[in-house]
Amino acid sequence: MEAALAARLDAAVTGLRRLSGGASRETWSFDAGDRALILRREPPGSPDPTAMAREAALLASAAAAGVPVPALADHGDDLAGAPFLIMERLPGETIPRRLLRDDRFAA
Repeated sequence: MEAALAARLDAAVTGLRRLSGGASRETWSFDAGDRALILRREPPGSPDPTAMAREAALLASAAAAGVPVPALADHGDDLAGAPFLIMERLPGETIPRRLLRDDRFAA
């Protein structure tokens, strides 16, 4: 994966690690040169190979409308065998982590 990302982004890739908690897609964190990025990738055998392209288009449309979203760095049909998108990594907290620790969301 690291070599595929480095070739795609034409940058040295460091700190590649898979993040837990992704319910529908693989989610990875990494740095490419001086950019902090997130890779979202379809799992093998995904029933909808166009989902990542639609997600990338949605991010681009939201950004164009002034919605604060992570900047889209790249997307395509094949990174190490699966559709993908790469976006800016922003500081913050994931929704699952917030739900698990916040008493307002306790069952």
